[in-house]
Amino acid sequence: MPDMAIKPDRLLAVLSFASFISLLPGLVEAGTPPEGYWLNGDKSVVVAIGACEAGSVKLCGIIVGLPGATSNTELERYRSELCGLPLIWDLQSGDGNQFWQDGKILDPETGQVHDLQANFVGHALELRVFEARRTKTHKLTWQKIETFKEPCT
Repeated sequence: MPDMAIKPDRLLAVLSFASFISLLPGLVEAGTPPEGYWLNGDKSVVVAIGACEAGSVKLCGIIVGLPGATSNTELERYRSELCGLPLIWDLQSGDGNQFWQDGKILDPETGQVHDLQANFVGHALELRVFEARRTKTHKLTWQKIETFKEPCT
């Protein structure tokens, strides 16, 4: 796994975003599905999604929980590098609060950054990840959650 340490210039942004996410329960209006906590498909990682910075119309996401670390030694080994890692950034609304586009997503295993689109459908987040100049596409489905085990500390 590549070195995933957060660079000092990104640390302030990560901390500010983490502070913002902690305020989400009081800020999220009904019918605004993108903001909140999302559990990835294999239930190993929790990502907090919200505005990239105060007043921003773009969405970002950082890793805030590793429930899979209890059964996955690789996740446990890289916990300190993964916790707080910016995973998604620059998602822009393409259609109200349901469809978002022109974002980026980091693959923590390879260190590669890919183009990203997201579609929020009820309590599901359908991610479309584009690789190799958009010639290869992966679809991921994450579930919205309220609470989770193994938060990053």
